[in-house]
Amino acid sequence: MVNGSVSAISGTSGRILTVSYDGGRKSFLIGVPDSAPIVRYVLADRTTLELGCDVMIKTDPGNQAFLVTIGKGIAPPM
Repeated sequence: MVNGSVSAISGTSGRILTVSYDGGRKSFLIGVPDSAPIVRYVLADRTTLELGCDVMIKTDPGNQAFLVTIGKGIAPPM
Protein backbone atom coordinates (compact mmCIF):
# COMPACT_ATOMS: atom_id res chain seq x y z
CA MET A 1 0.00 0.00 0.00
CA VAL A 2 1.18 3.51 -0.81
CA ASN A 3 -0.27 6.68 0.64
CA GLY A 4 -0.02 9.51 -1.84
CA SER A 5 -1.75 12.51 -3.37
CA VAL A 6 -3.54 12.84 -6.70
CA SER A 7 -1.25 15.10 -8.71
CA ALA A 8 -3.05 14.86 -12.07
CA ILE A 9 -6.32 13.60 -13.55
CA SER A 10 -6.49 12.62 -17.22
CA GLY A 11 -8.09 10.27 -19.69
CA THR A 12 -11.65 9.99 -20.88
CA SER A 13 -13.96 11.28 -18.13
CA GLY A 14 -11.01 11.70 -15.75
CA ARG A 15 -10.45 8.00 -15.25
CA ILE A 16 -6.63 8.04 -15.06
CA LEU A 17 -5.02 9.37 -11.89
CA THR A 18 -1.38 10.24 -11.36
CA VAL A 19 -0.59 9.50 -7.72
CA SER A 20 2.55 11.11 -6.28
CA TYR A 21 4.33 10.01 -3.11
CA ASP A 22 7.69 10.21 -1.37
CA GLY A 23 7.53 14.00 -1.33
CA GLY A 24 6.52 14.13 -5.00
CA ARG A 25 9.72 12.38 -6.13
CA LYS A 26 7.87 9.24 -7.21
CA SER A 27 4.55 8.70 -8.97
CA PHE A 28 2.48 6.09 -10.76
CA LEU A 29 -0.62 5.98 -12.97
CA ILE A 30 -3.76 4.17 -11.90
CA GLY A 31 -6.97 3.56 -13.83
CA VAL A 32 -10.29 3.98 -12.02
CA PRO A 33 -13.14 1.95 -13.53
CA ASP A 34 -16.76 3.12 -13.41
CA SER A 35 -17.51 0.36 -10.89
CA ALA A 36 -14.98 1.63 -8.29
CA PRO A 37 -16.68 3.19 -5.27
CA ILE A 38 -15.39 6.66 -4.45
CA VAL A 39 -15.30 7.14 -0.67
CA ARG A 40 -15.07 10.43 1.16
CA TYR A 41 -14.51 10.66 4.90
CA VAL A 42 -16.42 13.28 6.87
CA LEU A 43 -16.08 13.79 10.61
CA ALA A 44 -19.26 12.93 12.47
CA ASP A 45 -20.44 12.35 16.01
CA ARG A 46 -22.20 9.47 17.75
CA THR A 47 -25.63 10.67 16.64
CA THR A 48 -24.72 9.44 13.13
CA LEU A 49 -24.88 5.81 14.32
CA GLU A 50 -28.24 4.20 13.60
CA LEU A 51 -29.61 0.69 14.01
CA GLY A 52 -28.88 -1.34 10.90
CA CYS A 53 -26.19 0.96 9.46
CA ASP A 54 -23.12 -0.65 7.90
CA VAL A 55 -19.96 -0.08 9.93
CA MET A 56 -16.29 -0.95 10.05
CA ILE A 57 -14.78 -0.68 13.53
CA LYS A 58 -11.06 -0.66 14.34
CA THR A 59 -10.15 -1.62 17.88
CA ASP A 60 -7.08 -1.67 20.08
CA PRO A 61 -5.84 -4.91 21.74
CA GLY A 62 -8.26 -4.30 24.65
CA ASN A 63 -11.25 -4.28 22.23
CA GLN A 64 -11.85 -0.54 22.60
CA ALA A 65 -12.86 1.19 19.38
CA PHE A 66 -10.58 3.96 18.15
CA LEU A 67 -12.20 4.37 14.71
CA VAL A 68 -15.77 3.78 13.52
CA THR A 69 -16.48 4.07 9.80
CA ILE A 70 -20.17 4.33 8.89
CA GLY A 71 -21.47 3.63 5.42
CA LYS A 72 -24.12 6.01 4.11
CA GLY A 73 -25.49 4.52 0.91
CA ILE A 74 -22.61 2.04 0.62
CA ALA A 75 -21.01 -0.46 2.97
CA PRO A 76 -17.54 0.65 4.10
CA PRO A 77 -15.22 -0.97 1.52
CA MET A 78 -12.27 -1.60 3.82
